[in-house]
Amino acid sequence: MGYGEEIDRAVAAHGQWKKRLLSAVTLGVSEFSVAQVQADNRCDFGKWFYGLPATLRETEQGKAIQSLHASFHIEAARILDLALKGRAEEAKKALEPGSPYTHLSGQLTMALTRWKSTIES
Repeated sequence: MGYGEEIDRAVAAHGQWKKRLLSAVTLGVSEFSVAQVQADNRCDFGKWFYGLPATLRETEQGKAIQSLHASFHIEAARILDLALKGRAEEAKKALEPGSPYTHLSGQLTMALTRWKSTIES
């Protein structure tokens, strides 16, 4: 699978997190732990990204994506923690438009899309 396909999969997979987090808010449970979500190297994209040659990861774009991806996971884990602790209203608010979560999600998607155009094989 080429770089472009991996990046497309990453965009789609990270887009699913809002649904997973909303489900956790509603149900108060998740199949994922906060620690699992917080780690940016445990999702498929993270495993793929950290396995890339340093020449790709250590470019300006690669470093920006690494930072955004890690921040996305930290924020998603924070929201999951709220949901699992029964703080549903706070968790729901953290998923609303304009929140750090939606901002990071949008920035990550845009950065991945730009990066895809430069590394597609």
